[in-house]
Amino acid sequence: MRALPKRLTTFCAAIFAVAVLGSAEPVLAQGGGVAILGVGGIETSIRGADPVSFQTMLETQLVKTNKFKIIERSRLAEILKEKGLGSVGVTTGSNNSFSGVQGVDYLIYGSITKLGKAGSATNVGGMSFGGNSVEMAVDLRVIDAHNGEIIKADTVGEQIKAGGGFSSGVFSTANKTADPLADVQRLTAKSIAAVITTTIYPIKVIAKQGDGTYVVNYGDSVLTNGDVLKIFRLGESFKDPDTGKVLGAEETEVGLLQVKEATGTFSKTVLVSGSAEVGNQARRLSSAEGAKAQNNQKSGATLPKE
Repeated sequence: MRALPKRLTTFCAAIFAVAVLGSAEPVLAQGGGVAILGVGGIETSIRGADPVSFQTMLETQLVKTNKFKIIERSRLAEILKEKGLGSVGVTTGSNNSFSGVQGVDYLIYGSITKLGKAGSATNVGGMSFGGNSVEMAVDLRVIDAHNGEIIKADTVGEQIKAGGGFSSGVFSTANKTADPLADVQRLTAKSIAAVITTTIYPIKVIAKQGDGTYVVNYGDSVLTNGDVLKIFRLGESFKDPDTGKVLGAEETEVGLLQVKEATGTFSKTVLVSGSAEVGNQARRLSSAEGAKAQNNQKSGATLPKE
């Protein structure tokens, strides 16, 4: 059997709290120990798309994580206006006089770049889906509101099968009256919330039960039954000698877990391959990555147990 590489040395630039602050703890403003997020705006050039509705979905998912306080959008608009900042100046970094936004820790901006049938995702209105796939992609930016630095930039995308029920591997329904466009947007909003949340507060294995079930510290606000998690053991950390910033840590991939029961506050998982232990960190795989990992496991490409 072909084994996947045992050691994966990566520098976790995606962990923006580490890259910017030199620690895994977020900078907090006035949240009483909880980071304050503001969704500055979602935009799109796709005809028929509704970025305002999608922003509401994203805000809902972020609230459900119970990890942040979300500032009301009208209040955020007032704060940015008081600072003389617009979304363009913030997201492009064109405002060189940016000195911080009081009362907000992180600003989130996004641009919907795909929404519709897979392969023709620029047209939303008047579509019939049948057995076609529906996809969505969003270019995401997360900004440190204390200094205006873009500390996370990523593209998050999801896809579902439409027509008489559909499934993405992590989200499914058999409802023939389901609205696939709405459902793919909800799934994408959930994935974006997961990216933002777990970047600041990583998924961790917090318990192992007698039946071999592993418990992780996130529930159904981030994880869904069927999700696949890649498990890591953290090793030596690396620090920039000039700035003192922590650049990341060596990661050893040790196994894969799959969510079997996501509750409101935690999830129970089962081991797919390799090994896991309490204290390991985990990273949620996208629908496509999770399916690929499961196919590799079925074909015999497993992680070695330690």
